[in-house]
Amino acid sequence: SLRLMSDVGFDGKQFFIGQGSNDEEVDINAGMLNLALFLTYSMVMAIQDDACDEHNTQIVSGKFPVSNACGQYGLSYQDIRCTAVDKDKECPLDPNQSFSAVTRALYDRAPQPFK
Repeated sequence: SLRLMSDVGFDGKQFFIGQGSNDEEVDINAGMLNLALFLTYSMVMAIQDDACDEHNTQIVSGKFPVSNACGQYGLSYQDIRCTAVDKDKECPLDPNQSFSAVTRALYDRAPQPFK
């Protein structure tokens, strides 16, 4: 994921890991700092929200629909496929799979837990 986001990026943006300037030492240090800050932020969010999964953030008609668990912002999670290189890591779709919510984000405007 990091390689893809640093090499290709998304929506014209890339994760900076030190690529792209004439001063390689400065770039490597800045890239390592950026990576450390990203990992630190991820850890803080995981501890703060007691979660390591995606939070429901897309509001539809003024609500946070349960259907966002299947994909937010136009994504369909069940249709996401691995690249040919990682095809051996892909799990088959389980139509009988279920989920239960056990966490919720603590930020303002976060959806309330399921009841």
